[in-house]
Amino acid sequence: YPSTSNVKKAKQLMSQSGVKTPVTLVLRVINTEPGFVTMGDVIKANLAPLGITVDIVGSPNSVNSSFITNPKSHTAMGIEDQSATFPDDAGLFALSFTPAIPDAPASFSRFSDRALLPTFDRAADALGQARINDYEKLDHLLMAEEAPAAPLFSPKWFDFVSTRVGGYVYSQALTAINYDTLYIK
Repeated sequence: YPSTSNVKKAKQLMSQSGVKTPVTLVLRVINTEPGFVTMGDVIKANLAPLGITVDIVGSPNSVNSSFITNPKSHTAMGIEDQSATFPDDAGLFALSFTPAIPDAPASFSRFSDRALLPTFDRAADALGQARINDYEKLDHLLMAEEAPAAPLFSPKWFDFVSTRVGGYVYSQALTAINYDTLYIK
């Protein structure tokens, strides 16, 4: 993210920001699920030409999440899997990115641009297609302009179950099988 890098432009932006290199940062990743360490390796390789050294620290999600969500840990970057827990994007945006409560436990980004509060409030108050449209605009704004977070992948999981398995229910909200309903016939 972005899919095509521009090292010259990145160096220019680094220079304009006043950040003095070399810089060393920690990137926390989940190491108990496939792909997260690999994503960290790609980020590390992309930041190296800018004078940013990335130390990748992997841990199970229960540990990783506790570092990313704790402002006292001073974690510069983290890769965390997350999905919406509601039929629309309210759960994702209202909990993880609202500038109203940047230090809330669910806020992975610590995003605090209070000038965007009316945009968040408008999306939360809207109904129907207007709500969907407002969250799409907010999604674009946060990724392309403000950038407190960047989507890295959209995984696809496949569950193969035998005809001997009953009660198989996939929960879209939890992006997982509902194990409470599963049984062997």
